[in-house]
Amino acid sequence: MEITALDYAFRKLKLEKLWCEVLEFNESVIRFHKKFGFQEEGIFKGHYLRDGERYDIHRLAIFKDQWLDTRLNFLNKFNLLEEK
Repeated sequence: MEITALDYAFRKLKLEKLWCEVLEFNESVIRFHKKFGFQEEGIFKGHYLRDGERYDIHRLAIFKDQWLDTRLNFLNKFNLLEEK
């Protein structure tokens, strides 16, 4: 699903950059995005307040050219390249 979403954003919609914000305790989502080429741009320290406790927010982003490079690696790894 992530490959399809990133392809749609960069190849169909012609976007140049995607970014997201993830709460620090959602470590699996942070790892997931990084697996697909997102890079951490910064951390908003104590930015989110919930039930009297402050949490950091991780800012992640990926540029179109980074995705296209990462995409090829994924397609090769899982033998998903279309044969011509």
